[in-house]
Amino acid sequence: MLRFFALKFWLSLPEKSIRFIAINDNVDSEREDDNSLAPFRNLFNEWYARDCSKKIKAVKHAKGNAGLPMTSNVPYGYLKGQNYPQTHEWMVDEEAAAIIRRLFHDYVSGKSMTEIARELKMRKSEPLQPTSSVLV
Repeated sequence: MLRFFALKFWLSLPEKSIRFIAINDNVDSEREDDNSLAPFRNLFNEWYARDCSKKIKAVKHAKGNAGLPMTSNVPYGYLKGQNYPQTHEWMVDEEAAAIIRRLFHDYVSGKSMTEIARELKMRKSEPLQPTSSVLV
């Protein structure tokens, strides 16, 4: 269906006095000899993009099923383990974990995310310290 609209679009350009130039494909709609393969190039480019997308999805799916990390950056609250390239193991960053526990405790106790954000903004200059009652 999309290919039909792309072809219809390409064929409607001269009717609307629109000049189409594709530098990478060396296409200029004013030159008659260039226009014959342009819709097919568009189709092949679309197929290539879809094929790449399918391959990337397959790799991500395989990594997820194998239990490998899906990101190159470790989330806040974790550190890369000593043998990370081999084991892909994350370690808990205790300093950050204490802060995360405090934020979670504040949220569970009824504070809104906006209130928590305001508190964090007010404490920007001073380090956020966990309270003893929050540590579990």
